[in-house]
Amino acid sequence: MGFFSRLFRLGSASANEMLDNLESGKEVELTKGDIRALKKDEAKVLEGLAEIKASIVSLERDIKAARTRKDSYENNAMALLQKDPEDASGLARQNAIEVEAEEEKIYTLHEQLVQQTKLEMETRENLRTIQQAIRSADNDLKLMSSMSAAKRSADKARTGLAGLGKSNALDRIQDRKKKLMHEMEKSRALQEISQEGSPQALEDATRKALANNAGANKLEELRKKLEAPK
Repeated sequence: MGFFSRLFRLGSASANEMLDNLESGKEVELTKGDIRALKKDEAKVLEGLAEIKASIVSLERDIKAARTRKDSYENNAMALLQKDPEDASGLARQNAIEVEAEEEKIYTLHEQLVQQTKLEMETRENLRTIQQAIRSADNDLKLMSSMSAAKRSADKARTGLAGLGKSNALDRIQDRKKKLMHEMEKSRALQEISQEGSPQALEDATRKALANNAGANKLEELRKKLEAPK
């Protein structure tokens, strides 16, 4: 898979696809594979960038040397012309020819330097794109690892709840609660029974009976009033 194909796969995967693949572990493996491939691409681009940079340094050095030679030939030609304006020996002309040759070399080298410099800029941009894709994929991998860990915890919790139901632990808790309530009610009943023959119980019963007879004396008094002769 090419570099841009990998970027397209990383960018075009929908959330649902990633979640589906995440459950099976497929997305994690795919992302790890993409990261490994992107790092190989990065290494190749870095190697290419180093070669381009070396070429630029070499061209700059060759241009500097050609300019030095041109200046030397030019100075020689001028010195010869000053000594022999007619250039009878032809030496000034030969130096002038070398000046032209060096100027052509400088022009050609400069054109190559411009091309290599442009190629260096493009390669650096590709390198930044790859490195950004690697960082993004690393972040995605960390996120997916966290999601996988959360999913494992949730699955473990669900398994634990399922096991709890199968062992009837909840039913046993409810049974113990019922037994405890029964024991409390039984203890309360025994306490009431034990107090029935006590002096306090007798006093309570007497008070209750007198309370039930309240108003009887007054009613009898009124009845006698009605029966008395006027």
